[in-house]
Amino acid sequence: MRIPCKTIIGTAAEGSKYFQRKRIESLILRALRKGNFVHFTAPRRTGKTSILKELANETYEDLACIYEDIESDKTSADLYKRLINLIEKSINKSESWRKKIWTTVTSKKIKGINVLDGSIDLDDKEIDYKQVFLDLVSAISESEIKIILFLDEFPDVINNILENEGTEVALNVLHTLRSLRQTSDFSQSFGLVFSGSVGLTHIVRKIGRSKLLNDLKVIELDPLTPEETNNFISFLTEGATMYVPMETRVHIQTKLRQLIPYYIQLIIEKGDEWTEDNERDTLTIADVNLMYQKLITENDKFIDWVDRIKTYFSDHSKFLLQVLTTIAHREEMVMQEVLNIANQHNVEDFEEMIHQVLIADGYLTKNEVGKLIFASPLLRDWWKYHYSLSK
Repeated sequence: MRIPCKTIIGTAAEGSKYFQRKRIESLILRALRKGNFVHFTAPRRTGKTSILKELANETYEDLACIYEDIESDKTSADLYKRLINLIEKSINKSESWRKKIWTTVTSKKIKGINVLDGSIDLDDKEIDYKQVFLDLVSAISESEIKIILFLDEFPDVINNILENEGTEVALNVLHTLRSLRQTSDFSQSFGLVFSGSVGLTHIVRKIGRSKLLNDLKVIELDPLTPEETNNFISFLTEGATMYVPMETRVHIQTKLRQLIPYYIQLIIEKGDEWTEDNERDTLTIADVNLMYQKLITENDKFIDWVDRIKTYFSDHSKFLLQVLTTIAHREEMVMQEVLNIANQHNVEDFEEMIHQVLIADGYLTKNEVGKLIFASPLLRDWWKYHYSLSK
């Protein structure tokens, strides 16, 4: 019976399918224990969510961690109510501190909160969720356990609040969270990790308050190293029928250049299917080249990179997409050429858009002479195949 590889495409890897990233995990935990609020950044598809879920699922003597994707929150009230519920979940993770913390919270008699058997019953009649949240954080500051909330897609929530309630409310949320992390009593007992597929810095700059993020501890997730890539391939193929010899592994790295888990898994998954169909066990260099070409012609693996620009950066999407299409066909571009395209679309802050969107999110990078190129040859070649260069 053929045993498949442990690839997982499209969802976060958890449990036995999670490939440990010990260095970055340690960096995040160390920052949180020091009282920092963390801004966890990385290009798309590098495995941010998998790492956050793994950290949240671990058991610690001094931390109570909860992960949640909060993208659906549309208003500030939604966000504060979510934070209250997440604090409740984190308190209930362990019996060893559950009773003590709830006793403290109950003794504070927080307006709007009834604690019933270790759960929070919110009185929805004109409740001030922000104040309830602040009172709850104040109450847990007396405990010996630090509560950590991993908030995925937090930038989307700020953008939703900005669109639905306006700049003033969005700024109020950012100021409130900043005041928490700058108050030592709170920061030693409560922490947040912000992450998302849209850059938080870009969203906050839209409202002209980038300084509100200056005190966050920024931790960046880099692509895998060649050694980590080799270990990752071994992890994916452990116990599987398909075998990937060293020369094929080296070729995969050379072919992909940008060594992020998503791209590696695409090649391995395609190769697993191909070798099974052809009744072979070994993945060859020729197989990898063929899988690469197959991925280029398919439209489902990378179309979200295009849709994301259209959705989140609609005001400048035509400019950004033209830059990407031009670079895909010409392979490189200098900033002067970007300026020419920006002038066509009346985009003034073009350099910021390039650095805060296309480079920060992993579309582009700069080569050794400072020219813009695609970070991933695979994404570049897919883009070139599906989008023609306008004349």
